[in-house]
Amino acid sequence: MKHFIKILRFLPLLAFWQCTQQVSPSADVPVVSYAQEISPIISANCSISGCHDGSSDLFPLLSYDDLLQRGA
Repeated sequence: MKHFIKILRFLPLLAFWQCTQQVSPSADVPVVSYAQEISPIISANCSISGCHDGSSDLFPLLSYDDLLQRGA
């Protein structure tokens, strides 16, 4: 039981040490372009007649700003 109590005393220090580790950004994360990758998907699937093209009661998704307004 005494050993268990000794271990419990050091757990907060271990947790603090874990929280202070710096994580460097990964070089493997690709850069995503709205104009080249996101916009074509929205245009083909969402910004069609009667959907999010601004002609219906649904919010428009015709531009990057439209997307940002609805994404919050």
